[in-house]
Amino acid sequence: MNIKLLEVFGLQVHCFPDIKNAVSHIMGMNIKDKGIILTALNPEKVLKGQESKEIGDILKKSDVLYADGMGIVKAVKLKHGESIKRVPGCELWEALVAEAGKTGLPIFFVGASKEVNQATAEKAAQLYGANIVGHEDGFFDNEDALIEKIKASKAEFVSVALGSPKQEQFMFKCKANGVKAVMMGVGGTYDVFTGHVKRAPRIFCNLGLEWLYRLLAQPSRIGRQIKLLKFIAMLFKQK
Repeated sequence: MNIKLLEVFGLQVHCFPDIKNAVSHIMGMNIKDKGIILTALNPEKVLKGQESKEIGDILKKSDVLYADGMGIVKAVKLKHGESIKRVPGCELWEALVAEAGKTGLPIFFVGASKEVNQATAEKAAQLYGANIVGHEDGFFDNEDALIEKIKASKAEFVSVALGSPKQEQFMFKCKANGVKAVMMGVGGTYDVFTGHVKRAPRIFCNLGLEWLYRLLAQPSRIGRQIKLLKFIAMLFKQK
């Protein structure tokens, strides 16, 4: 199946009809010659990409940029008249792990605390039969040594939970140093997967209102949400 690429804010977004098709497309990508980097796109990252050349370049150079935020879904609709599906990063990650478990694809988990990282590896193996060939928490001292460890493991799916943009910077360094794998930045996904952090109730997710749930749970996020007013203005200025 051909996946449509549509441009918003100068970025090419992979418009997947659903998570099943996203998994199929990603798992079918060729990693024999180079690494593949998956990056979630949401309004906050769009804003950061316009403020920082480094982050803007990360977004432009990612091999797969998918619509993790409802703001991106709305941007595509307003600019192109296309109705696309949101692909929540935590759901895509779990679906990829599940698919990898079916084939024994080697997996390496990077990031989060030692406890959460260990629990993620154990739960993924138990739930999905995932072939975990290595895992390292986010408090490593030697980045180069970790990259060599990932290469030696021959992992073909590497997920990195270091927060943005650190996780994207790390993945691009992995790619530049010869890691040939599908690499995905996953933020706080391990915490949600292991139950250390509660995800928004399904009704909020279905309505694309996870941001509202997080704001109600953490009022201190109000400053970040106010910044998104700039994104709303940008939505209607798209050319």
